[in-house]
Amino acid sequence: MSGICYGKNVRENWAVLELMSNMTSRGKIICVNLGILAGLLTAAIAAYAVMQGSIGARFYAKTLIEGSAADRLKAAINLQRFGSSGVPAVPALLRVLQNPDDPAAPACARALREIDPQAAYQCVTALIEKNVPLTPTAIDVLGNFGPIAWRAIPLVHTALGQPQHIRALLPALIDMGDYSDEVIAAVVEDSRDPVYSVRKWDAMLAFDRLADVGDRIRPELERLTADSTPAVSGQAKTILARIRNQPKYAVSGLKGFPGLDQGYQEYALDRLSKQGARAADAIPDIVIELHSKSPLIRFMAAWTLMHVGAPARSALTELRAAQADPSSLVRDGAGDAIRAIEAAQ
Repeated sequence: MSGICYGKNVRENWAVLELMSNMTSRGKIICVNLGILAGLLTAAIAAYAVMQGSIGARFYAKTLIEGSAADRLKAAINLQRFGSSGVPAVPALLRVLQNPDDPAAPACARALREIDPQAAYQCVTALIEKNVPLTPTAIDVLGNFGPIAWRAIPLVHTALGQPQHIRALLPALIDMGDYSDEVIAAVVEDSRDPVYSVRKWDAMLAFDRLADVGDRIRPELERLTADSTPAVSGQAKTILARIRNQPKYAVSGLKGFPGLDQGYQEYALDRLSKQGARAADAIPDIVIELHSKSPLIRFMAAWTLMHVGAPARSALTELRAAQADPSSLVRDGAGDAIRAIEAAQ
């Protein structure tokens, strides 16, 4: 009987040892695999970091010139997040933008704006001087330059009022900072299309982007809440709710935006520009941005103050100082802001 028990114990002991051995082997395999994964992850992070710097910029620049249509577009889109580290790609971006009808040109415009706003401004100036034909792609290019293309607004305005204006026209004008009565009237006209059409839905998207102008679009949105198309009436109600619940700057998510990343600063200044005189409480923060390291942000601060109008008279001294900025983009923006503020009632 004791022999049987002894044999059973031996078998159990061996089973335990075998289980422990297997667990140890599996643990070693897991550790090895984790080590390999960690190595691969480290290599991937290193490769990503390299591709975000000058090496990546040069790679995408070469693709812009030599790649397929799809690859050129991807390269331009990738360059949009490089910021100043994308400087080696500027010559390639400018080369593409010499033909504003190039399919990759709109994405190149946005990339150039983020990488080198001064070069972007000079490019816009050249397009204005050439009186570039307002094809849909060319208008998209100007829209992607955004506020930097503010001086091209009169040129783009020439396409307003045509029997069927180009679809890209209103979004481009809004991106460039044109919130004029003429633009709002064009959006209203499109929203009154008697049938549910692309034109009508584009108008609803334009209203959404103009929500910060507030009461200037409220009457039309109230009318559209009774539209027979649920998508239109629902969108109108959503935008109206945003207008009714717009908080004062002091308690809004925009408060203190100069301390956040540049992307959010651009977003905040764009929204404040649409608010016009209602953004008066934000003037101290906007003035801070006149001293930003980024010429794009310095310009956008001046551009926003221009839209704030008469309440921004308190910022005139800072704007006059900005007329000595090293960047002509900032100098010209400050000059236009000063003239607009002084002329405002």
